[in-house]
Amino acid sequence: MMIPCGNAVAEVLRHAERPGFTGVTLLSYKRDRWVCVRPIHAPSGDSSRFLVEERGFTHQDKTCERRELRGLLKRLVRREFPRSNKLHLRLDKSRINPPV
Repeated sequence: MMIPCGNAVAEVLRHAERPGFTGVTLLSYKRDRWVCVRPIHAPSGDSSRFLVEERGFTHQDKTCERRELRGLLKRLVRREFPRSNKLHLRLDKSRINPPV
């Protein structure tokens, strides 16, 4: 689905709060750059840590706590999608499927 770039961080955080969250991917309009957020499940089943993969101008993977996720996503959206008005939002159905 297409979403406004200004709403991207709020949409990712909203989906990350849901039970059963497996991941979400933000893609540029041409789908050549993306940012993927996936939970890292603890043995207790808690998902308070996330793996954030960035593929575009910069290729890197980061892990962060739930409280750090908003700030990290804001920086990544500004860096990866500087002139974008709309982004593709893809909910990952399985942790095995690659985002692109």
